[in-house]
Amino acid sequence: KLLSTKHNNDTLNYFLGSAYMAKGDISKALGFLESQKENENSIFYNDINLYLGLAYLKKGQISIAKSYLSKSDTPKGKKILSEIK
Repeated sequence: KLLSTKHNNDTLNYFLGSAYMAKGDISKALGFLESQKENENSIFYNDINLYLGLAYLKKGQISIAKSYLSKSDTPKGKKILSEIK
C-alpha cells in the first residue's frame, strides 16, 4: 500500500529489492533496485549497486555486474569485483 503512494521511495525500493533477492526472485528484485540506481544521494546507493551487481552475476551477465559492483563502495562489493576480474 505504501509503495503505491511513495513509488520512488529509496528505502522501500531497497528493502523490497533485497527481500526479493533473498527469495531468489531476481526479476522482481531488479525492478525495485534499478528504480533507485541513479539516486546517488540515497543512503542505500552503495548497497543498491552491490545487490544489482549480485543480481546480474546470478543472471550470468558479468560485464553488467562489474559495472554495478564498481559503483558500490562496500568491502563485499570490492571483494567480489576483485574475484571476478
